[in-house]
Amino acid sequence: MSRIVLDRVIEEIIEKEQPYGIILVGSLSRQDELDFKCVRDIDLFVITDKIEFFREVRTIEELEFDISFLPTVLLDDAIDKRLASLISVLAKSKILYKSQENTLKNYLKVIKSIYEEGPQKNKILDEEYERFKLTQQYLTLASRLDDSLNFKFLSGVFLKDLLQSYFRLNNIWMPPDKRILQSISDEKLLKLIEEYLSNTQSNEECLDQIGRILDYVLIPFGGRLDFWEKNQFPFDFL
Repeated sequence: MSRIVLDRVIEEIIEKEQPYGIILVGSLSRQDELDFKCVRDIDLFVITDKIEFFREVRTIEELEFDISFLPTVLLDDAIDKRLASLISVLAKSKILYKSQENTLKNYLKVIKSIYEEGPQKNKILDEEYERFKLTQQYLTLASRLDDSLNFKFLSGVFLKDLLQSYFRLNNIWMPPDKRILQSISDEKLLKLIEEYLSNTQSNEECLDQIGRILDYVLIPFGGRLDFWEKNQFPFDFL
């Protein structure tokens, strides 16, 4: 039934949008053979000749569709800038429809080539900034130990920022938020994260455990950085 619904949605998009192509992304696209038995949502990218980016999320017969209408002008820009959020998604996609044989295939060929090369290497300044930023966040977290509600909120934010820094520092493509844990292959790091997330002890114990994660991520790059001598600094106040 899910396949029938998908085919119907594709036909509707082709008729209305006349796109260059329709691409399946997400967990379903990573299957060698599409298995719709346990599918509850389907993510699609529709490549168009329009100017603006549109997105549509709707439910059809208990199946949720998340459809992104991506203009080629924005796709070109994303490729030029090696936009991780898009490169990592489209590199593992499947073509469901193409109106022109070469247009879509050439785009995906370039994207997969960039993905295989890996993200651009971090500069020394970038590494120092990651170390300093995370150290400051940890110190801010430590200063909120007596404010339990704020501590829990900030610790969740910090863990997400810390894991995103792990990907950047190690030149690994950044996965979507919902696949961050699944994309970590370092068993020791996963164990530290599991211990932290399953902790029901005091704020002090949680702080100690997230500090271990922080050190595990940063030590290969010089460890925590408490101070910043006058030097160039990313303008990240906004």
